[in-house]
Amino acid sequence: MFTHRTFIRFFYYFLIPSVPAILIMLKVFLLPGCFAFDSNDDANHTFVNLFISQKIMRDGEIPMINLFNNFGTPLLGDNLTYPFSFLSITYLFFPDYVAMTLNRAAVIFLTIVALTRYFRYFMSFFSSSVCSILTFTAGPSFLWHSAHHHFQASLLLFAIILILQMRIKESDSLLNYLLLYIVFVLLTLSVSMNIVIIMIPFLLANQFFLEKMRFNRKMILSILLMVCAFIFSFTDVSMFFKHLALSSRTDVNYGDSVVDISLRELILKIGWQNPPNSFHLHYALYFSIHLLLMVIFGTIFLFSKNGYRLLAMNTTMLGILPLIGVLCLIIFKEFWWSIPLLKAMDITRFWWCSNVFLMIPVGIGLDVIKKEQWSFRYFFLLPLLLLSLIALKYSYFMKSFLLAYTKPLVVFLFIMLFYSIFKGVMRTRVLLYSPFTFVHILLGITLVWAHLPSVKRIAGLNNLDVCKTTHYYSPAYKSVFQPYDLLEKMEPYYRLATEAESVMGHDLKSNRHFIFGSNCQSTLSSKSLLNYLDSQGLINTLQCCSIGYHFKRPWSVEMLTSLGVRYIIQGGPSDHFKEKGWSLVATSRIIQNPYPGKPSIMHLYENPEKPSLIYLLENGKKRFLTTEVTFRGNGIFIHLPDMTREAVLKATFVDLPGWRARVDGVERQIYSSEDDPFIKVEVTSEDKLLYLKYEPYKMHHFISTILLSIVSGAILLFIIKVKYR
Repeated sequence: MFTHRTFIRFFYYFLIPSVPAILIMLKVFLLPGCFAFDSNDDANHTFVNLFISQKIMRDGEIPMINLFNNFGTPLLGDNLTYPFSFLSITYLFFPDYVAMTLNRAAVIFLTIVALTRYFRYFMSFFSSSVCSILTFTAGPSFLWHSAHHHFQASLLLFAIILILQMRIKESDSLLNYLLLYIVFVLLTLSVSMNIVIIMIPFLLANQFFLEKMRFNRKMILSILLMVCAFIFSFTDVSMFFKHLALSSRTDVNYGDSVVDISLRELILKIGWQNPPNSFHLHYALYFSIHLLLMVIFGTIFLFSKNGYRLLAMNTTMLGILPLIGVLCLIIFKEFWWSIPLLKAMDITRFWWCSNVFLMIPVGIGLDVIKKEQWSFRYFFLLPLLLLSLIALKYSYFMKSFLLAYTKPLVVFLFIMLFYSIFKGVMRTRVLLYSPFTFVHILLGITLVWAHLPSVKRIAGLNNLDVCKTTHYYSPAYKSVFQPYDLLEKMEPYYRLATEAESVMGHDLKSNRHFIFGSNCQSTLSSKSLLNYLDSQGLINTLQCCSIGYHFKRPWSVEMLTSLGVRYIIQGGPSDHFKEKGWSLVATSRIIQNPYPGKPSIMHLYENPEKPSLIYLLENGKKRFLTTEVTFRGNGIFIHLPDMTREAVLKATFVDLPGWRARVDGVERQIYSSEDDPFIKVEVTSEDKLLYLKYEPYKMHHFISTILLSIVSGAILLFIIKVKYR
């Protein structure tokens, strides 16, 4: 029977979460050929690496490296891909851009449902719904990043773990502990490891407060289950740290040349203006003033009530202090950049966790007003109401997509009318009988309303007539190589380099057609490789940081040949190439070039020597190997040709820790140097087959860690069942 309680749960757990999911996906419904994916990170990295991972798994191996990307890019530990994520499943059944669109809609919906369920432990349904949406939109850095495969499930899984912690506090049910273990495993397999590292202290501290600041058995069991979950994905976690230590990311001051904001500017901008440009660090700074006042109002109430003081400490420590701390680090950038690990991190990601706790006093404050429990705190109502009306006004003048041609007062009255009818139909007290309920609803709506302009700009909803390439929407053709007809002129299994920046995706998207790329934009970019290419004058690094690069003019054709580069794409004709005997193979135009000032007509040149990726060095001369080489899984089979003397085989892949060489089944040493960081192996005239394989871990390492995790987790669960029930 469809009771009042059933309708309420359906309204807040289905209808309300559906609204933001539908709105953020609006262009997908309105514009043919428009899908919800980012033409940079999604198309250039996630789609490419998942395609390669699927190919390696079809070859019967665990995906460990993308040989086609950036002279060999590790897949394990790469926070842009996570091939074992539960979100990767859709990519097995749908085209990439469809899979990402489905994932994004589902995750947004489920995240708001999970957050609403968590907030229900502390507040009413209405306030829970308001706070779940605010968690997304206040300081909207997460909203920006929720578009990416490696971040999408972070807030969802974080909220589920918080719910399980609440359930464990209430009950010793074996099911709760089992679910906690499973969700921890999903977290480590599906979410970027740097976000997981941020989450851990929040989760441990929250558990500590839930257990009334006692280090008891529930706390210990939860920690042990977390450790078991990390054992499950130990190989991936360890590879993340190993490669990060070798990455150029460790030398980066994050936000350098991008974040330039003083304390005065921060005070003037926060809460009053939308972010000045499209960079997510500026978006992340936006918290409306009346949201911050509601935080103060709710926190004061919590501290004033005897039964709520522990919760007040929890929300202050995990919600308010991280907000202030991150703001201080952004203002005093030199201090931020002096802290190891933090210096290379987007520290606003701490807010993805802290915003959940920041919203608890907001929701409780809303309910306090509704229940007329605010007594002497009435002086907060005047500024809150005033700021709410200002938010309505400014949302109108900024032409929020909901209010483009409608006066906010009319919209508000319709909302009030709907709510009044709803209350009347359910035979409860009509809204207008209580001025406190009126204020409660007004504040809740305007808290969300104040953040709609920034949401509109981030999600690209300011123009619903054009599917312009953004982090949220792109035409389907942006998921593939452009200009597409140049692919017809390139043979697979040769290397391409391009002077276009990596965001253009030329030699990244070409990986899907088994063409090897040279440019880079990754946190796992090898420091030794970058330094080598830079020392040879071959590349320009990204303007903001040295985690990516692209090739540049003037071209050193001799060096290009030594790197196995057969094809070059550049934005104009080249007399230099013509002098060196390179041939202009084709020219083609990029469809709707989204980067102002960048060339749209691409020129494809071919190296006259047609170098291969692997060659022999005999008496200082290169002997290119083509038909003798087979790429399979994580390795390369090389049938060595007849030789009269010893030679050096060079493979144009970075000598990362984990590469192994076997000649006719016998292990042989690989060597490289800072002056030449690529793989080299000495071979003789008697050698027949050389097998190069990237194998930092063997199959039994994976199996043993997974079994150890499951067995240790099962033992813990058995102890819980036998001893504590």
